[in-house]
Amino acid sequence: MKKFTLKTLCVLWILGIAAGCALAAESKDSAQISPEMMERFERLEAETQQLREEVARLNAQKESVSRPVKQKRSMIDSNISEEIPPVEMAVPESTVGASIPLTEIEASEQEVMTRAEVDAYIERHIRDNAWKVGKMRVTPYGMIWASVLSTDQKTDASDWIGNPLPGDANDRTVTSIQARTSRLGLKIAAPNVNILGGMRSYGLVEIDFANNCNSENKGTLQLREAYWALENDCYKILFGQTKDIISPLYAHFYDYNALYGLGNLGYRNPMLSFTRYFYFSENVKMDWTTGLVQICGMDFPAYDQMGSYPTLQSRIGWTIARDCCRYPIKFGVGAHIGEQRYDFPGERDRIESWSVNVDLELPVTDRFGVRAEFFHGQGLAGNVGGCYQSIDYNPATGQGTRNSIHSTGGWAEIWWDWTDQLHWAVGYSGDDPHNGDIEECKILNTRIVFVNVKYDFTEFLTSGIQYTYHMTDYRPGVYSEDFAHANGIEWMWRLTF
Repeated sequence: MKKFTLKTLCVLWILGIAAGCALAAESKDSAQISPEMMERFERLEAETQQLREEVARLNAQKESVSRPVKQKRSMIDSNISEEIPPVEMAVPESTVGASIPLTEIEASEQEVMTRAEVDAYIERHIRDNAWKVGKMRVTPYGMIWASVLSTDQKTDASDWIGNPLPGDANDRTVTSIQARTSRLGLKIAAPNVNILGGMRSYGLVEIDFANNCNSENKGTLQLREAYWALENDCYKILFGQTKDIISPLYAHFYDYNALYGLGNLGYRNPMLSFTRYFYFSENVKMDWTTGLVQICGMDFPAYDQMGSYPTLQSRIGWTIARDCCRYPIKFGVGAHIGEQRYDFPGERDRIESWSVNVDLELPVTDRFGVRAEFFHGQGLAGNVGGCYQSIDYNPATGQGTRNSIHSTGGWAEIWWDWTDQLHWAVGYSGDDPHNGDIEECKILNTRIVFVNVKYDFTEFLTSGIQYTYHMTDYRPGVYSEDFAHANGIEWMWRLTF
Protein backbone atom coordinates (compact mmCIF):
# COMPACT_ATOMS: atom_id res chain seq x y z
CA MET A 1 0.00 0.00 0.00
CA LYS A 2 2.79 2.44 0.90
CA LYS A 3 4.71 1.75 -2.33
CA PHE A 4 1.59 2.22 -4.40
CA THR A 5 0.79 5.49 -2.63
CA LEU A 6 4.28 6.93 -3.15
CA LYS A 7 4.20 5.90 -6.78
CA THR A 8 0.87 7.63 -7.23
CA LEU A 9 2.12 10.80 -5.59
CA CYS A 10 5.13 10.79 -7.93
CA VAL A 11 2.80 10.51 -10.92
CA LEU A 12 0.76 13.42 -9.62
CA TRP A 13 3.91 15.51 -9.20
CA ILE A 14 5.13 14.73 -12.73
CA LEU A 15 1.73 15.51 -14.21
CA GLY A 16 1.68 18.81 -12.34
CA ILE A 17 5.12 19.76 -13.69
CA ALA A 18 4.06 18.74 -17.18
CA ALA A 19 0.92 20.84 -16.97
CA GLY A 20 2.91 23.81 -15.67
CA CYS A 21 5.53 23.53 -18.37
CA ALA A 22 2.89 23.27 -21.07
CA LEU A 23 1.17 26.38 -19.83
CA ALA A 24 4.44 28.26 -19.57
CA ALA A 25 5.42 27.30 -23.10
CA GLU A 26 2.05 28.25 -24.45
CA SER A 27 2.10 31.63 -22.74
CA LYS A 28 5.57 32.33 -24.12
CA ASP A 29 4.67 31.44 -27.70
CA SER A 30 1.27 33.11 -27.73
CA ALA A 31 -0.54 35.70 -25.65
CA GLN A 32 -3.78 33.72 -26.02
CA ILE A 33 -4.34 30.04 -25.16
CA SER A 34 -5.46 27.99 -28.12
CA PRO A 35 -8.54 25.68 -27.88
CA GLU A 36 -6.32 22.62 -28.33
CA MET A 37 -4.11 23.61 -25.39
CA MET A 38 -7.14 24.36 -23.21
CA GLU A 39 -8.59 20.91 -23.95
CA ARG A 40 -5.24 19.32 -23.09
CA PHE A 41 -5.04 21.27 -19.84
CA GLU A 42 -8.59 20.26 -18.81
CA ARG A 43 -7.78 16.61 -19.54
CA LEU A 44 -4.67 16.76 -17.37
CA GLU A 45 -6.63 18.42 -14.58
CA ALA A 46 -9.29 15.66 -14.70
CA GLU A 47 -6.65 12.94 -14.57
CA THR A 48 -4.96 14.66 -11.63
CA GLN A 49 -8.24 14.84 -9.71
CA GLN A 50 -8.96 11.16 -10.38
CA LEU A 51 -5.55 10.18 -9.03
CA ARG A 52 -6.09 12.28 -5.91
CA GLU A 53 -9.43 10.57 -5.27
CA GLU A 54 -7.82 7.15 -5.77
CA VAL A 55 -5.13 7.94 -3.20
CA ALA A 56 -7.75 9.12 -0.69
CA ARG A 57 -9.85 6.00 -1.27
CA LEU A 58 -6.91 3.62 -0.83
CA ASN A 59 -5.84 5.38 2.35
CA ALA A 60 -9.37 5.11 3.74
CA GLN A 61 -9.46 1.42 2.79
CA LYS A 62 -6.23 0.76 4.60
CA GLU A 63 -7.68 2.28 7.77
CA SER A 64 -10.90 0.25 7.60
CA VAL A 65 -9.56 -3.21 6.76
CA SER A 66 -8.89 -5.33 9.81
CA ARG A 67 -9.22 -8.67 11.50
CA PRO A 68 -11.37 -7.83 14.54
CA VAL A 69 -10.48 -9.65 17.72
CA LYS A 70 -11.81 -9.42 21.22
CA GLN A 71 -14.89 -7.54 20.07
CA LYS A 72 -17.83 -7.03 22.40
CA ARG A 73 -21.56 -7.34 21.91
CA SER A 74 -22.85 -4.58 19.63
CA MET A 75 -26.54 -5.39 19.86
CA ILE A 76 -28.81 -7.74 21.73
CA ASP A 77 -29.79 -10.66 19.60
CA SER A 78 -33.30 -10.32 18.68
CA ASN A 79 -36.05 -11.70 16.65
CA ILE A 80 -38.10 -9.78 14.19
CA SER A 81 -40.57 -8.69 16.83
CA GLU A 82 -37.86 -7.12 19.02
CA GLU A 83 -35.43 -6.01 16.35
CA ILE A 84 -33.88 -2.53 16.60
CA PRO A 85 -30.86 -0.95 14.92
CA PRO A 86 -27.50 -1.43 16.68
CA VAL A 87 -26.90 0.88 19.60
CA GLU A 88 -23.39 0.31 20.81
CA MET A 89 -20.62 1.72 18.69
CA ALA A 90 -18.88 -1.57 17.95
CA VAL A 91 -18.68 -4.17 15.23
CA PRO A 92 -21.30 -6.96 15.40
CA GLU A 93 -20.53 -10.04 17.37
CA SER A 94 -20.79 -12.13 14.22
CA THR A 95 -17.37 -10.76 13.18
CA VAL A 96 -15.57 -12.04 16.26
CA GLY A 97 -12.55 -13.99 15.11
CA ALA A 98 -13.50 -13.62 11.41
CA SER A 99 -11.96 -11.58 8.64
CA ILE A 100 -13.81 -8.70 7.04
CA PRO A 101 -13.86 -9.45 3.26
CA LEU A 102 -11.11 -7.69 1.35
CA THR A 103 -11.65 -5.78 -1.87
CA GLU A 104 -8.57 -4.53 -3.73
CA ILE A 105 -6.03 -4.97 -0.97
CA GLU A 106 -4.03 -8.17 -0.73
CA ALA A 107 -4.61 -10.38 2.30
CA SER A 108 -0.98 -9.98 3.30
CA GLU A 109 -1.63 -6.32 4.01
CA GLN A 110 -4.23 -6.95 6.76
CA GLU A 111 -3.73 -5.25 10.09
CA VAL A 112 -5.32 -5.76 13.49
CA MET A 113 -7.72 -2.95 14.32
CA THR A 114 -7.56 -1.32 17.71
CA ARG A 115 -10.68 -0.31 19.64
CA ALA A 116 -10.00 3.35 18.87
CA GLU A 117 -9.77 2.58 15.15
CA VAL A 118 -13.02 0.62 15.24
CA ASP A 119 -14.77 3.51 16.99
CA ALA A 120 -13.33 5.98 14.50
CA TYR A 121 -14.54 3.83 11.60
CA ILE A 122 -18.07 3.70 13.01
CA GLU A 123 -18.02 7.43 13.72
CA ARG A 124 -17.21 8.16 10.08
CA HIS A 125 -20.15 6.07 8.91
CA ILE A 126 -22.78 7.47 11.27
CA ARG A 127 -21.81 11.12 11.13
CA ASP A 128 -24.02 11.90 8.13
CA ASN A 129 -27.16 10.51 9.84
CA ALA A 130 -26.63 12.07 13.26
CA TRP A 131 -27.65 15.34 14.86
CA LYS A 132 -24.86 17.06 16.71
CA VAL A 133 -25.87 18.66 20.01
CA GLY A 134 -22.80 20.24 21.57
CA LYS A 135 -20.34 17.40 22.03
CA MET A 136 -23.11 14.78 21.78
CA ARG A 137 -24.22 13.00 18.62
CA VAL A 138 -27.87 11.90 18.37
CA THR A 139 -28.97 9.41 15.69
CA PRO A 140 -32.69 8.84 15.11
CA TYR A 141 -33.99 5.43 14.06
CA GLY A 142 -37.25 3.55 13.99
CA MET A 143 -39.63 1.37 12.04
CA ILE A 144 -43.08 1.53 10.54
CA TRP A 145 -44.59 -1.86 11.36
CA ALA A 146 -48.06 -2.89 10.23
CA SER A 147 -49.67 -6.32 10.37
CA VAL A 148 -52.87 -8.24 9.66
CA LEU A 149 -53.68 -11.08 12.09
CA SER A 150 -56.55 -13.51 11.64
CA THR A 151 -57.42 -16.40 14.01
CA ASP A 152 -60.28 -18.90 13.84
CA GLN A 153 -60.88 -18.62 17.60
CA LYS A 154 -61.18 -15.54 19.77
CA THR A 155 -58.14 -14.98 22.02
CA ASP A 156 -57.37 -12.93 25.12
CA ALA A 157 -55.38 -10.43 22.98
CA SER A 158 -56.76 -8.37 20.13
CA ASP A 159 -53.85 -7.22 17.99
CA TRP A 160 -51.29 -10.00 18.56
CA ILE A 161 -51.03 -13.66 19.50
CA GLY A 162 -52.81 -14.54 22.75
CA ASN A 163 -54.29 -17.57 24.49
CA PRO A 164 -57.36 -18.93 22.65
CA LEU A 165 -60.58 -18.82 24.66
CA PRO A 166 -62.76 -21.96 24.84
CA GLY A 167 -66.50 -22.30 24.33
CA ASP A 168 -68.96 -21.85 21.49
CA ALA A 169 -69.25 -18.12 22.20
CA ASN A 170 -65.59 -17.68 21.25
CA ASP A 171 -65.70 -20.02 18.24
CA ARG A 172 -65.46 -17.33 15.58
CA THR A 173 -62.92 -15.80 13.24
CA VAL A 174 -61.27 -12.60 14.45
CA THR A 175 -59.21 -10.33 12.17
CA SER A 176 -57.20 -7.32 13.28
CA ILE A 177 -55.23 -4.72 11.31
CA GLN A 178 -52.87 -2.53 13.32
CA ALA A 179 -49.75 -0.35 13.12
CA ARG A 180 -49.40 0.44 16.84
CA THR A 181 -46.22 -1.64 17.01
CA SER A 182 -44.29 1.00 15.03
CA ARG A 183 -41.32 2.41 16.94
CA LEU A 184 -39.22 5.53 17.25
CA GLY A 185 -35.88 5.86 18.99
CA LEU A 186 -32.75 7.91 19.53
CA LYS A 187 -29.20 6.61 19.88
CA ILE A 188 -26.97 9.01 21.78
CA ALA A 189 -23.18 9.05 21.58
CA ALA A 190 -21.62 11.13 24.35
CA PRO A 191 -17.98 12.08 25.02
CA ASN A 192 -15.78 9.34 26.45
CA VAL A 193 -15.33 9.07 30.19
CA ASN A 194 -11.81 8.66 31.56
CA ILE A 195 -12.38 5.84 34.07
CA LEU A 196 -11.32 2.16 34.01
CA GLY A 197 -8.87 2.89 31.21
CA GLY A 198 -11.29 5.08 29.25
CA MET A 199 -14.89 4.18 28.40
CA ARG A 200 -17.25 5.03 25.59
CA SER A 201 -20.43 6.76 26.76
CA TYR A 202 -23.71 6.22 24.97
CA GLY A 203 -27.44 5.93 25.55
CA LEU A 204 -30.75 5.02 23.96
CA VAL A 205 -34.40 6.03 24.20
CA GLU A 206 -37.07 3.98 22.40
CA ILE A 207 -40.87 4.13 22.37
CA ASP A 208 -43.74 2.42 20.58
CA PHE A 209 -47.50 2.96 20.48
CA ALA A 210 -48.64 -0.40 21.86
CA ASN A 211 -49.62 0.66 25.38
CA ASN A 212 -52.97 -0.53 26.71
CA CYS A 213 -55.67 0.82 24.43
CA ASN A 214 -59.17 -0.22 23.38
CA SER A 215 -58.88 0.94 19.78
CA GLU A 216 -56.42 -0.06 17.07
CA ASN A 217 -56.31 3.48 15.66
CA LYS A 218 -55.62 5.22 18.98
CA GLY A 219 -52.36 3.74 20.18
CA THR A 220 -50.79 5.34 23.23
CA LEU A 221 -47.10 5.82 23.92
CA GLN A 222 -45.13 3.13 25.72
CA LEU A 223 -41.55 3.45 26.94
CA ARG A 224 -39.62 0.43 25.76
CA GLU A 225 -36.04 1.31 26.61
CA ALA A 226 -34.22 4.27 28.11
CA TYR A 227 -30.68 3.82 29.41
CA TRP A 228 -27.17 5.22 29.59
CA ALA A 229 -24.04 3.05 29.45
CA LEU A 230 -20.26 3.17 29.74
CA GLU A 231 -18.23 0.50 27.97
CA ASN A 232 -14.76 -0.51 26.88
CA ASP A 233 -13.04 -3.79 25.98
CA CYS A 234 -13.16 -5.08 29.55
CA TYR A 235 -16.14 -3.50 31.32
CA LYS A 236 -19.67 -2.25 30.79
CA ILE A 237 -21.88 -0.28 33.20
CA LEU A 238 -25.55 0.29 32.34
CA PHE A 239 -28.23 2.26 34.19
CA GLY A 240 -31.82 2.54 33.00
CA GLN A 241 -34.54 0.40 31.46
CA THR A 242 -33.65 -2.31 28.98
CA LYS A 243 -34.03 -6.04 28.36
CA ASP A 244 -33.58 -8.46 31.25
CA ILE A 245 -30.13 -9.93 31.78
CA ILE A 246 -31.48 -13.50 31.90
CA SER A 247 -32.79 -15.30 28.80
CA PRO A 248 -31.60 -12.67 26.28
CA LEU A 249 -32.67 -14.39 23.04
CA TYR A 250 -35.78 -13.93 20.91
CA ALA A 251 -37.16 -16.43 18.43
CA HIS A 252 -37.78 -15.53 14.80
CA PHE A 253 -41.43 -14.97 15.66
CA TYR A 254 -43.12 -12.33 13.48
CA ASP A 255 -45.58 -11.06 16.05
CA TYR A 256 -45.27 -8.20 18.52
CA ASN A 257 -46.00 -10.57 21.41
CA ALA A 258 -42.55 -12.19 20.98
CA LEU A 259 -43.84 -15.37 22.71
CA TYR A 260 -44.27 -13.50 26.01
CA GLY A 261 -46.31 -15.62 28.41
CA LEU A 262 -45.97 -18.50 25.95
CA GLY A 263 -42.49 -19.76 26.85
CA ASN A 264 -40.13 -16.82 26.26
CA LEU A 265 -38.88 -15.57 29.63
CA GLY A 266 -37.45 -12.07 30.04
CA TYR A 267 -38.93 -8.61 29.55
CA ARG A 268 -37.80 -4.97 29.77
CA ASN A 269 -37.22 -3.64 33.28
CA PRO A 270 -35.31 -0.83 35.06
CA MET A 271 -31.86 -1.93 36.25
CA LEU A 272 -28.30 -1.12 37.22
CA SER A 273 -25.97 -3.71 35.70
CA PHE A 274 -22.25 -4.39 35.48
CA THR A 275 -20.55 -6.56 32.84
CA ARG A 276 -17.02 -7.95 32.77
CA TYR A 277 -15.53 -9.30 29.52
CA PHE A 278 -12.90 -12.05 29.47
CA TYR A 279 -10.89 -13.13 26.40
CA PHE A 280 -9.38 -16.61 26.46
CA SER A 281 -8.15 -16.50 22.87
CA GLU A 282 -8.77 -14.65 19.64
CA ASN A 283 -11.93 -16.70 19.09
CA VAL A 284 -13.28 -17.31 22.61
CA LYS A 285 -14.89 -14.65 24.77
CA MET A 286 -16.80 -14.83 28.04
CA ASP A 287 -19.03 -12.12 29.50
CA TRP A 288 -20.41 -12.05 33.03
CA THR A 289 -23.28 -9.64 33.72
CA THR A 290 -24.84 -8.98 37.12
CA GLY A 291 -27.49 -6.42 37.91
CA LEU A 292 -30.07 -5.10 40.34
CA VAL A 293 -33.43 -5.14 38.54
CA GLN A 294 -36.80 -3.66 39.44
CA ILE A 295 -39.37 -6.30 38.51
CA CYS A 296 -42.89 -5.05 37.80
CA GLY A 297 -45.68 -7.58 38.36
CA MET A 298 -48.00 -8.22 35.43
CA ASP A 299 -50.62 -10.55 36.88
CA PHE A 300 -52.35 -8.08 39.25
CA PRO A 301 -51.04 -4.56 38.48
CA ALA A 302 -53.66 -2.95 40.72
CA TYR A 303 -52.32 -4.82 43.76
CA ASP A 304 -48.66 -5.13 42.83
CA GLN A 305 -46.09 -3.45 45.07
CA MET A 306 -42.30 -3.28 44.97
CA GLY A 307 -40.41 -5.88 46.96
CA SER A 308 -38.25 -5.10 49.97
CA TYR A 309 -35.14 -5.27 47.79
CA PRO A 310 -34.40 -5.25 44.03
CA THR A 311 -34.23 -8.52 42.13
CA LEU A 312 -30.72 -9.84 41.51
CA GLN A 313 -30.12 -11.14 37.96
CA SER A 314 -26.92 -12.68 36.65
CA ARG A 315 -25.77 -14.44 33.49
CA ILE A 316 -22.51 -15.90 32.19
CA GLY A 317 -22.22 -16.21 28.42
CA TRP A 318 -19.65 -17.61 26.01
CA THR A 319 -19.01 -16.67 22.39
CA ILE A 320 -16.95 -19.06 20.25
CA ALA A 321 -15.99 -18.03 16.71
CA ARG A 322 -15.24 -20.66 14.08
CA ASP A 323 -13.43 -20.55 10.74
CA CYS A 324 -16.11 -22.76 9.17
CA CYS A 325 -18.98 -20.37 9.84
CA ARG A 326 -19.35 -16.60 9.98
CA TYR A 327 -21.74 -16.83 12.93
CA PRO A 328 -20.28 -17.78 16.35
CA ILE A 329 -21.69 -20.30 18.80
CA LYS A 330 -23.27 -18.60 21.81
CA PHE A 331 -24.17 -20.27 25.07
CA GLY A 332 -25.30 -18.83 28.37
CA VAL A 333 -26.58 -19.77 31.83
CA GLY A 334 -28.39 -17.34 34.09
CA ALA A 335 -30.47 -17.01 37.22
CA HIS A 336 -32.44 -14.49 39.23
CA ILE A 337 -33.76 -14.22 42.77
CA GLY A 338 -36.06 -11.67 44.35
CA GLU A 339 -39.50 -11.15 45.80
CA GLN A 340 -42.85 -9.70 44.83
CA ARG A 341 -45.37 -8.01 47.15
CA TYR A 342 -49.14 -7.71 46.70
CA ASP A 343 -51.55 -5.52 48.65
CA PHE A 344 -54.74 -7.50 48.30
CA PRO A 345 -57.89 -6.24 50.07
CA GLY A 346 -57.44 -6.90 53.75
CA GLU A 347 -54.13 -8.72 53.40
CA ARG A 348 -50.57 -8.12 52.21
CA ASP A 349 -48.75 -11.03 50.62
CA ARG A 350 -45.10 -11.57 49.75
CA ILE A 351 -43.87 -14.32 47.45
CA GLU A 352 -40.43 -15.45 46.33
CA SER A 353 -39.42 -15.09 42.70
CA TRP A 354 -36.51 -17.03 41.22
CA SER A 355 -35.45 -18.84 38.06
CA VAL A 356 -32.61 -20.71 36.38
CA ASN A 357 -32.10 -20.24 32.65
CA VAL A 358 -30.17 -21.66 29.70
CA ASP A 359 -29.84 -20.13 26.23
CA LEU A 360 -28.12 -21.47 23.11
CA GLU A 361 -27.39 -20.30 19.57
CA LEU A 362 -25.87 -23.01 17.38
CA PRO A 363 -25.29 -22.04 13.72
CA VAL A 364 -24.57 -25.23 11.77
CA THR A 365 -23.68 -23.39 8.57
CA ASP A 366 -23.86 -19.82 7.35
CA ARG A 367 -27.47 -20.46 6.31
CA PHE A 368 -28.81 -22.96 8.84
CA GLY A 369 -28.91 -23.14 12.63
CA VAL A 370 -30.71 -23.90 15.88
CA ARG A 371 -31.64 -21.54 18.73
CA ALA A 372 -33.32 -22.30 22.06
CA GLU A 373 -34.01 -21.18 25.63
CA PHE A 374 -35.14 -23.04 28.74
CA PHE A 375 -36.24 -21.87 32.19
CA HIS A 376 -37.58 -23.16 35.50
CA GLY A 377 -38.63 -21.09 38.48
CA GLN A 378 -41.49 -19.59 40.46
CA GLY A 379 -43.24 -16.23 40.76
CA LEU A 380 -42.40 -15.34 37.16
CA ALA A 381 -45.17 -13.00 35.97
CA GLY A 382 -42.82 -10.00 36.18
CA ASN A 383 -40.54 -11.81 33.72
CA VAL A 384 -43.54 -12.81 31.54
CA GLY A 385 -43.32 -16.43 32.68
CA GLY A 386 -45.83 -18.82 34.24
CA CYS A 387 -48.46 -17.71 31.68
CA TYR A 388 -48.40 -14.31 33.44
CA GLN A 389 -49.25 -16.01 36.76
CA SER A 390 -47.07 -15.42 39.84
CA ILE A 391 -49.48 -15.95 42.72
CA ASP A 392 -52.61 -18.09 43.05
CA TYR A 393 -55.41 -15.57 43.68
CA ASN A 394 -58.79 -14.65 42.22
CA PRO A 395 -59.57 -10.94 42.73
CA ALA A 396 -63.24 -11.50 41.87
CA THR A 397 -63.82 -13.90 44.76
CA GLY A 398 -60.87 -13.08 47.00
CA GLN A 399 -60.04 -16.78 47.05
CA GLY A 400 -56.78 -18.60 46.42
CA THR A 401 -53.81 -20.11 48.19
CA ARG A 402 -51.78 -16.89 47.73
CA ASN A 403 -48.74 -19.10 47.13
CA SER A 404 -46.29 -18.50 44.33
CA ILE A 405 -46.67 -20.62 41.20
CA HIS A 406 -43.82 -22.73 39.85
CA SER A 407 -43.41 -23.00 36.09
CA THR A 408 -41.21 -24.69 33.48
CA GLY A 409 -40.95 -23.63 29.86
CA GLY A 410 -38.92 -22.50 26.91
CA TRP A 411 -38.74 -22.45 23.14
CA ALA A 412 -36.67 -23.90 20.31
CA GLU A 413 -36.46 -23.14 16.61
CA ILE A 414 -34.70 -24.10 13.40
CA TRP A 415 -33.85 -21.28 11.00
CA TRP A 416 -32.78 -21.48 7.40
CA ASP A 417 -31.73 -18.66 5.06
CA TRP A 418 -32.61 -19.93 1.58
CA THR A 419 -30.94 -16.86 0.08
CA ASP A 420 -29.61 -13.58 1.43
CA GLN A 421 -33.15 -12.22 1.11
CA LEU A 422 -35.44 -15.20 1.76
CA HIS A 423 -35.59 -16.51 5.35
CA TRP A 424 -37.53 -19.39 6.91
CA ALA A 425 -38.04 -20.58 10.50
CA VAL A 426 -40.07 -23.20 12.37
CA GLY A 427 -40.34 -23.50 16.13
CA TYR A 428 -42.16 -24.62 19.26
CA SER A 429 -42.72 -22.76 22.52
CA GLY A 430 -44.48 -23.65 25.75
CA ASP A 431 -45.07 -22.58 29.34
CA ASP A 432 -46.26 -25.14 31.88
CA PRO A 433 -47.23 -23.87 35.35
CA HIS A 434 -47.24 -26.50 38.10
CA ASN A 435 -50.88 -27.59 38.38
CA GLY A 436 -50.56 -28.38 42.08
CA ASP A 437 -49.93 -24.67 42.78
CA ILE A 438 -53.15 -23.56 41.08
CA GLU A 439 -56.56 -23.46 42.74
CA GLU A 440 -57.94 -20.14 41.46
CA CYS A 441 -55.76 -19.07 38.51
CA LYS A 442 -56.99 -19.98 35.06
CA ILE A 443 -54.25 -21.37 32.84
CA LEU A 444 -52.67 -24.79 33.42
CA ASN A 445 -50.59 -25.04 30.26
CA THR A 446 -50.01 -23.28 26.94
CA ARG A 447 -47.95 -24.18 23.87
CA ILE A 448 -47.64 -22.92 20.33
CA VAL A 449 -46.15 -24.12 17.03
CA PHE A 450 -45.10 -21.57 14.42
CA VAL A 451 -43.66 -21.54 10.91
CA ASN A 452 -42.90 -18.43 8.89
CA VAL A 453 -41.16 -17.06 5.84
CA LYS A 454 -39.77 -13.55 5.36
CA TYR A 455 -38.47 -11.71 2.31
CA ASP A 456 -36.17 -8.68 2.41
CA PHE A 457 -37.05 -6.52 -0.59
CA THR A 458 -34.31 -4.07 0.37
CA GLU A 459 -32.09 -3.42 3.35
CA PHE A 460 -34.96 -1.41 4.83
CA LEU A 461 -38.20 -3.05 3.59
CA THR A 462 -39.28 -6.48 4.82
CA SER A 463 -42.46 -8.54 4.58
CA GLY A 464 -43.32 -11.89 6.16
CA ILE A 465 -46.14 -14.41 6.57
CA GLN A 466 -46.52 -16.64 9.64
CA TYR A 467 -48.78 -19.56 10.57
CA THR A 468 -49.38 -20.50 14.22
CA TYR A 469 -51.23 -23.30 15.98
CA HIS A 470 -51.90 -22.42 19.61
CA MET A 471 -53.22 -24.72 22.37
CA THR A 472 -54.19 -23.80 25.96
CA ASP A 473 -55.44 -25.91 28.89
CA TYR A 474 -57.63 -24.22 31.52
CA ARG A 475 -58.50 -25.12 35.08
CA PRO A 476 -61.76 -27.10 35.19
CA GLY A 477 -64.73 -24.89 35.98
CA VAL A 478 -63.34 -21.62 34.59
CA TYR A 479 -65.05 -22.02 31.21
CA SER A 480 -67.55 -24.45 29.77
CA GLU A 481 -64.63 -26.32 28.23
CA ASP A 482 -61.15 -26.97 29.59
CA PHE A 483 -59.24 -26.82 26.29
CA ALA A 484 -59.01 -24.32 23.46
CA HIS A 485 -56.98 -24.14 20.26
CA ALA A 486 -56.63 -21.64 17.45
CA ASN A 487 -55.11 -21.44 13.98
CA GLY A 488 -53.62 -18.08 13.10
CA ILE A 489 -52.28 -16.37 9.99
CA GLU A 490 -50.32 -13.12 10.23
CA TRP A 491 -48.95 -10.93 7.44
CA MET A 492 -46.58 -8.14 8.39
CA TRP A 493 -44.69 -5.33 6.64
CA ARG A 494 -41.85 -3.44 8.24
CA LEU A 495 -39.96 -0.38 6.97
CA THR A 496 -36.91 0.48 9.08
CA PHE A 497 -34.91 3.69 9.03
